[in-house]
Amino acid sequence: QIATAEQLALLAYQTNNGDGGDTYYILTNDIDLNGSGGQIWNPIGTVKSDWTNPINPVIGPSFPFRGVFNGNNHIVSDLYVFDEDVLGLFGCIQNAEVKNVTIDGVLSQGGYVGFVVGLSVNSDISGCTTNGTIQALGNKVGGIVGNFIAENIANDTVFIKDCTNNANIHNGVFNLGGIAGYTTMDNGNVVVKNCENNGDIGDTSNTSFAGGIVGQGDYIIRDCHNYGKITAQSCAGGMVGQGGSLCLIQGCINHETGEIKGEVAGGIIGTAIYTNISCCGNHAV
Repeated sequence: QIATAEQLALLAYQTNNGDGGDTYYILTNDIDLNGSGGQIWNPIGTVKSDWTNPINPVIGPSFPFRGVFNGNNHIVSDLYVFDEDVLGLFGCIQNAEVKNVTIDGVLSQGGYVGFVVGLSVNSDISGCTTNGTIQALGNKVGGIVGNFIAENIANDTVFIKDCTNNANIHNGVFNLGGIAGYTTMDNGNVVVKNCENNGDIGDTSNTSFAGGIVGQGDYIIRDCHNYGKITAQSCAGGMVGQGGSLCLIQGCINHETGEIKGEVAGGIIGTAIYTNISCCGNHAV
């Protein structure tokens, strides 16, 4: 049971040293992390990284969180994370589950950036809500998760479901999404279901591949809604900036407030590559 900021920080310390982060954790209180008071959060779960190619760096698990984190419908407020390879309440999770937590704060300058988790590998995220601002120069940036990967899990499925992003995301370079920045299916399936974005995503000066739900990647997206403004130099869409291969978008709506701006722009998707779209609607311009 986690009831205080100190106990949450202990979880981060133990996980990042390989001594914990592998059992069931539950919040029993709202927690204030005092980011506006100068307390910079150390994300739960570490990565090893190689930025030799800054456009496509290699970032992978080192000491990831491997347990279950149940927010128990509590709020983690005033989160502030700055200048890390992975930014979020969690830095890296693998074979894990994070659910039922609301996060409020500011994320600034990082590689993989998401309020819940920066890098998620073969893990489920559900029932999460995010508020605040992301000012990220990273290349995989999402309101919920920065980089969401399903790999080598014998065609199993990982989910992002029942999540809502209310945070605005600005200054990202590539792959900005209200829910996930980038998604990858490699011998596994990624399903984003019943999620909603209310934040404004991207800008005109710096952004490529911006979407209300996913920036770019391979995915199955069902029953999602976008209400935020989506802006990119190229590839802007109410649901997705650019699709990868074997993608499906079904039963999704881009609402009147979801104004789309970009050289290649669409109410549902900016650029569709091997993408099936059905039962979707766009009400914006």
